[in-house]
Parts: sequence; C-alpha cells; structure tokens
Amino acid sequence: MDVLFLWRCGLCFFLLILGSIFCVWSFETIFAIGLLTYKSYFATTT
Repeated sequence: MDVLFLWRCGLCFFLLILGSIFCVWSFETIFAIGLLTYKSYFATTT
C-alpha cells in the first residue's frame, strides 16, 4: 500500500511539473506572438 501510494504521489508530482512547464512554454509562446504582432503594428503606424 505504501509503495503504491508513493508511486501515485510521484506520478501526480511528475504530471504537475510537466503541466507547469507546458503552461510556462505556452505562455511564453503566446507572449512572443503578441509582442511580435504589437511590434509589427507599431511599425506600421509610425
């Protein structure tokens, strides 16, 4: 029971880390795209 519980905790922890990394990566990608579109828009207006 203890080993199963530890394995389950480890799996949840691994999934949590994976999810947070994916969230950060997707946020950085969205931010970069937004920054590029903002820069191009600013370049066309001025």
